[in-house]
Amino acid sequence: MSGTRELRTRLEAAQAELQRSKVHLDKLRQHHERERDALQQELEAARREVAALQLRHEEALQAQAQQRAAALQQAVLLPAPPPVPPSALVALVRRPEPLDPAVPVLSRLTGLPPADVRLRAAMPLPCVMARVSVSEAEAMCQALHAEGFAAVSSEIPHPSAGGVMTVRRFTLEAQALHLEDARGRREQLPYERLMLLVRGRRLTLSVEKQLEWSLPEAQPLVGRRGFSVQELKVQEVKKEEHSQFLWAYAEGLRMVFTQGTQFQGLGARRGASLYESLQNLTGELHQRAPQAVRDDRLLALPRFSLPLVHEERGQELFAELLFQAVKQRVWP
Repeated sequence: MSGTRELRTRLEAAQAELQRSKVHLDKLRQHHERERDALQQELEAARREVAALQLRHEEALQAQAQQRAAALQQAVLLPAPPPVPPSALVALVRRPEPLDPAVPVLSRLTGLPPADVRLRAAMPLPCVMARVSVSEAEAMCQALHAEGFAAVSSEIPHPSAGGVMTVRRFTLEAQALHLEDARGRREQLPYERLMLLVRGRRLTLSVEKQLEWSLPEAQPLVGRRGFSVQELKVQEVKKEEHSQFLWAYAEGLRMVFTQGTQFQGLGARRGASLYESLQNLTGELHQRAPQAVRDDRLLALPRFSLPLVHEERGQELFAELLFQAVKQRVWP
């Protein structure tokens, strides 16, 4: 009998504990429902606030557009600025030996301080000494020639100027090079017209802006029950782009062979990589046009900087000076 009473006592205690748990669970459920309702109300309020901000932003943009349109209607048309006269680079094709006696003469003819003359004379040939107008460049070259210096000048073409053909396809025929660009324009260039082959590679730095979500440092927010809010930030990402090229020069035409070129025209000599294909193409052209000068120095100068010009055009204008020197038979 005592065992039965003990079991009954335990059962009653378990039932009482279960009843207390049910009561506690009901209270907890009611508390969660109240919390959920409060959060739902805050979410709806936040949505209404965002909608109001968007509407206000759109109204502000519309007002700015109307003000800008009204200002344009009332604005007085200003005369266009006068066109910038073309300029040219003057460069030495031969480095004076010895240099010291030539520095004062070069300083007088170019208007450069002696220290700048020494710095520019130490750069790869042709080394740029001045950037002047086209007429002044001709006069400066004549003065340099009169003093015994080998110099050339090259007009700086506009970046969108013609005379450049980006080759998409090519065919190596027996007597001529057949070319086709991305637009389908075709050219036939006899090998005897080739004058200069420039191999090189280019390193271009670019900065891209990306939008990223980030969480700020944890801190209590008033009215938000301590939740962190994501922030939209603009991140700048620097990228390096490597490219290789072959520039082939003829009178009135510059041909550009890059990664966009299809090298099926090489046949069995088509390389397994862009570098190998460009090297093989350069060798084939030089073999068929032995009179053409080959220059590979820009392969070792991917970020070549030329004085007085933008860095992005340094290699291009250096090759133009080299082409002028080849045409005048003062290079190599």
